[in-house]
Order: sequence, then C-alpha cells, then structure tokens
Amino acid sequence: PPGVKALPYSCFSGSLIAFRKAFPETSSEKKWWSYSESLYDTVEPFRVFLPGSKISAEVRPARGRFQRTLIITLRTSLWIENKTGKNIQWCETSALDGRGILRQTDVQNLGQECTTASHGRFSGFDFCFRIANDDWSSDWIWSKSTQVISEGEIPIKMYRPKTHEQYIARLIVTRLSTGSHRATLFPEDKNNPPYRICNKCSQRSVAFRQLGSDKHHPWLVRAGKNTRYSWDNLAIPKKKRLLIIEVIDHGEQFDRHNPEFTLNIDFRGDATPRLAFSFRPPFGVNIELDGPTKVVTFYDRLATSQPSMPK
Repeated sequence: PPGVKALPYSCFSGSLIAFRKAFPETSSEKKWWSYSESLYDTVEPFRVFLPGSKISAEVRPARGRFQRTLIITLRTSLWIENKTGKNIQWCETSALDGRGILRQTDVQNLGQECTTASHGRFSGFDFCFRIANDDWSSDWIWSKSTQVISEGEIPIKMYRPKTHEQYIARLIVTRLSTGSHRATLFPEDKNNPPYRICNKCSQRSVAFRQLGSDKHHPWLVRAGKNTRYSWDNLAIPKKKRLLIIEVIDHGEQFDRHNPEFTLNIDFRGDATPRLAFSFRPPFGVNIELDGPTKVVTFYDRLATSQPSMPK
C-alpha cells in the first residue's frame, strides 16, 4: 500500500525486460512475459501481464550521480479498501460459475478498515462483493460484476433474500500518484441513493425490474411507500438501461395485473408513458432530481398538478 517501504532491489544491464512468477506452480506461470518497448523510451506506468496477478511497473531515472540509471518499481495495480464498517467478501467475476457459485479458495475476506491487493487466479479487473458475518459466513447474494478500470464512483448493490434486505455500498476508485488505483468501499448513503422509487398511488402497487434481469424476482413498492434503487446490471450501456413496470390495481375482491411496459428513468420531467391501453384512474410518472438522487414518482393523475417531492 502507499507508504510501505519497497522490497530489496536487484540490478541488471540492458533496455529490455521480461517477468514471470518466482515460484511457478502451473505451466502458464512458468512462461515469461516480455515488455515490448525499450525501458529508456518508457514514460508511463505499464501493466505486467502475469497469470492471476495485477501488477504495474513504473520506470524513472535515479537522482544525483546515479541519474543515468533507471529504476523499475513493481506495484500492485489495484488495492481494495473497506470502509463500510462491515465485513466484506470479494471475488473475481471469472471465478463464478453460471449459477453464481465459486470455490471457497476464491473467496477473499476483507475486514473492516482493511486494505488488500486485488490478486487472484485471473488477470481481469471485474469483481463481485457481498457482506459477511463475523465468522465469515454469508447469506448475501454476490453483487453483479463490477469493472474497476477507471476513476469515479460506482454503486455496489448487494441483496439478502432471507430478509429482503438490500445494501448499496459506494465504490470510489482513485488513481494514485504511482499509477496504481485504489478502490474504496464506503457505507451506503440511505439519504442519497442513486434512485428513489416512490409510489404515491392510493390503491396501486408497482413492480419493477431492470430490462434483461430475472423476471421472476421484481422489486415491489406498495401504495404510499418508497424504496432505494440502483441499476441491477451496470454492464448494460446507459442508453439501453430501462425498467420493466407492472402496475397492480388492488380491488376489494381481486387484484388486476396490468400489462407490463418499459420506462426510461434517466431524464427529468413528466415520464408518463403513452400506451395502447389505459389506466382507470389515469396513471402518471414524474422524474425529478433531489441532490444526487433521481426521484421516480408514480401517482394517480386525479389533478393537473405534479406530485410533491417525497420527504
């Protein structure tokens, strides 16, 4: 991590260099990886592609009477830091099978206020996260795959089916002066989630899910309630991120499930869809910005005025 003293160095002569693991355990780890450019022409940190490692190299001239000597420093490309106040487990996306299951040896534990290198069995920068108990058992589902390759903030949504609980951590990626990156997990900000879905209808529930997600497990907001939300799958391009909406009218004797429709929630203003069927009473959608949060409000169009912002 930043501030930790580097390990002892070794010397060599020449402008080209190759790397491999010091103690290879597999045939792929025995192969050398060669840097194709001359070290004297290198001005930016470069990635060292070794199996299961995430390493970058920085080349700079020494100081003083050794200024004709180049110093090559190997560093971890990405550090993962936990500031959520909870125990966190992470894994490489490539380690998960099609059912979302992985080997126990691929589960990485990250305690509160701890930092770890992001090495594993694979070389990619795609990760999944979940909350763990004090004994490192977990009944939380792994988050969707998150690609950590550039600076910025990414919502990490984790879900616990047992209690229908969701937790939207904030992953902030920063670039260090050495060329490495640090991905820090911060606690959920319940007052300022990415989206807040509000149902101001009097006798209607609204079920919703992201287009392309599991249709058998939508989110449900009952009349007069609201919920926090972030996109279930951030890998989908922003222009193609849509919600599938199903409005459920509650009657005294039975409930009526209206046909589903798609909704774009990444703009501001009246978002009431134009549909081939009609609602009775009329149904409206409005999207406003409340600080960093987009507020999506469903309401009964019984008046010409727009719904008030949620408290």
